[in-house]
Amino acid sequence: MISINRNANRCEIGYNLLPEFWNQGFATEIATKLVIYAINDLKFERVEALVLSDNKASCRVMEKCGFKCEGILRHFNRHNDNYRDVNYYGIISSDIKSI
Repeated sequence: MISINRNANRCEIGYNLLPEFWNQGFATEIATKLVIYAINDLKFERVEALVLSDNKASCRVMEKCGFKCEGILRHFNRHNDNYRDVNYYGIISSDIKSI
């Protein structure tokens, strides 16, 4: 878990894989297991994830895991002198029946 908000009963998840492990299904498997653990075992109502908008592979991972893109945070991330947009994804407990 990246962050936890017990007051709102939600958490944020994330993952980071070395390039040699990309496109092998590991990210989807990790994210799916984290969501199931967060909702079923830790009893969170909501799980969130932030993904760079131009990272199409990670956006696809979120969608395969049942997350909904709930908005775009414009210029949310700064790298050197460049600002980048971030997609804000969420999934709630009633959504996990589909994963």
